[in-house]
Amino acid sequence: MKVLQVNITGKSGSTGKITTDIRNYLLGQGIEALVAYSVDNIYCKGYYKLAKRWELTISRIMVRYGRAPYKGNPFAFGRLVRVIETTHPDIVHLHCINCNCLNIYKLLDYLANKQIPTVVTHHAEFFYTGACPHAYNCTKFIDKQCVGCSHTQYATYNRYLADTHKCWVRMYKAFNQFAEDKLYFVAVSPWVEMRSKMSPIVSRYRCATVYNGLDTSCFYYRSIQENLHKRIHSEKGNVVLHVSPYFNPVDKYDIKGGYYVVEIAKRMPHCRFLVVATDYDNIDKIPENIQFWGRVSSQEELACLYSFAKVTLLTSRRETFSMVTAESLCCGTPVVGFEAGGPESIAIKEYSSFVEYGNLDALHHVLSDFLSSSFDKQQISHDSKVVYSKEAMGNGYLKIYQTLLKHQDK
Repeated sequence: MKVLQVNITGKSGSTGKITTDIRNYLLGQGIEALVAYSVDNIYCKGYYKLAKRWELTISRIMVRYGRAPYKGNPFAFGRLVRVIETTHPDIVHLHCINCNCLNIYKLLDYLANKQIPTVVTHHAEFFYTGACPHAYNCTKFIDKQCVGCSHTQYATYNRYLADTHKCWVRMYKAFNQFAEDKLYFVAVSPWVEMRSKMSPIVSRYRCATVYNGLDTSCFYYRSIQENLHKRIHSEKGNVVLHVSPYFNPVDKYDIKGGYYVVEIAKRMPHCRFLVVATDYDNIDKIPENIQFWGRVSSQEELACLYSFAKVTLLTSRRETFSMVTAESLCCGTPVVGFEAGGPESIAIKEYSSFVEYGNLDALHHVLSDFLSSSFDKQQISHDSKVVYSKEAMGNGYLKIYQTLLKHQDK
């Protein structure tokens, strides 16, 4: 078996790590595993770069002023076809090929007509909405073919000629060229699987859930390091941790929900909140009981912070999976937050609780309840590592590849 994965990044970012972990698992099973990507510079056998940075910049500008969002970089499509025709993969596995990295419609047309077995992972929603990376509570992609969209610029990244209906129709036509035994969708959470099966774009094809995996040799419960007590200025076990790629405490509509972290902290002045974020704005406006940690220096440091906290707080408006939930549980720390789609569907119920998005009263109540409860962190970590390991993810994808290839042999 030979598998070619295609993703916007090669190794960086969340999907880049997932792609890398799947590749390493396949190599460990004696399977040839290749990766084609647009962003990163990787000088390693088995990796193929599809796009130059200037090409991506021009594609982004063209989309902003009229080009359809998933027509992308035409040069990248040509390079990917050359990779496929040179390496002859048995399976092509598509991840997040968004952000104008290549022409999705032409790629799907090519794979369908060449009858190449294809796996598509729904890391976001755009494959089954036709445009929106997150459709939130909108259902027009299910019953209206996205006619009458009120958020066209958000959905298409297009200022002037946005047309979500045309995007929906293009994606529908592109996917529905596939024979049913040549295409297999993968959802990263039960919530995503349920959403995708409602979409006419992809509903006639098979879909299964495979959780995103993480490195459980890094994310596990660790005995508390004394230096963290001094740096966090809190007694052991009294910390609520919030981890996000971006933190903005004043924007109520930001997808990661930094505003709600501040609001809940105001209601709990005697509780210590710790915020880990790579990027941020307006942190001068946070109350005294919020300590802004900023960017962690390593994954090991992040695992120590998860282990140190009593509860991890998730305030996102929408997540298709939630790596924060998986990481926290693997480090033995329960998770409390808003219902955001993916998190409540992948979390272990005994160690988590989620309430209606934006309901601060309910969030305050459940957070207080978890802070006053006693949890066996070693047990939480043990149970979670079985569910969220990168090995479990790799094995899940391997079974899907084998299922696809068995159909080809009949």
